[in-house]
Parts: sequence; structure tokens; C-alpha cells
Amino acid sequence: MRMRHIPGDIVSFTEWVLTNRKTQLKFDDFTSDWIPIDNGIGQGDPLSMILYIIYSSDLVDIAKKRRGNESLKELTLAFVDDTALVAIGPYGGCLVTVRLPEMPDRFSMSDRCLV
Repeated sequence: MRMRHIPGDIVSFTEWVLTNRKTQLKFDDFTSDWIPIDNGIGQGDPLSMILYIIYSSDLVDIAKKRRGNESLKELTLAFVDDTALVAIGPYGGCLVTVRLPEMPDRFSMSDRCLV
């Protein structure tokens, strides 16, 4: 968040929301002890989509920017939790799909290559 120049108050608030969380499992007549949560965000939390967009925003920056009138060689598309990198060569192109949390360790080459 700091790398994206998000104001310090918002970063601090987000840290506060995601710190010292705990949950219990309840089913039938059983209730577990409190279990600390040290990753993720609560299911259904309205902040989750905003935080995901911030978390995955580096993916959109992967494609090289076009200079002047040169033809487009790379394009990144992102929508909700899906991101795709389109690489365009002189004889066609390939669509590389990226799904977090696999990124940045792995890219999966799709079968949608044009040659």
C-alpha cells in the first residue's frame, strides 16, 4: 500500500483491521477454543475487493508500455480476481493467464496462442 502511495491513515487503519483477529468454530453442540487468524480478511468484508485490487495492482504494471507510434506488444487486462497478460509477436500472440496467489512465482500459458 505504501508503494502505491496510499495515505498513511488508510494503511494504519488497514493494519488495525487485520491485526489481533480470532475466530471460533461452532457446529452442533461443539464450540472450539478461540483460534488466532494471522492472514486473509473476513469473508464478505467490503474491504476485501479494494485490498485485493491494491494487492494485485503490480500485475497490471507488468506489460511494457508502448512508445510513440510503435505497435502494441504487451497488454495486461484485469477484472476482479482475474488477470491476463497478452503478448503480441510478429506472427500472432499468446494469452498468459495469471491467478493469484500463484503470481509471481508461476505463469500458466493458456492454449490460446495464435501462430
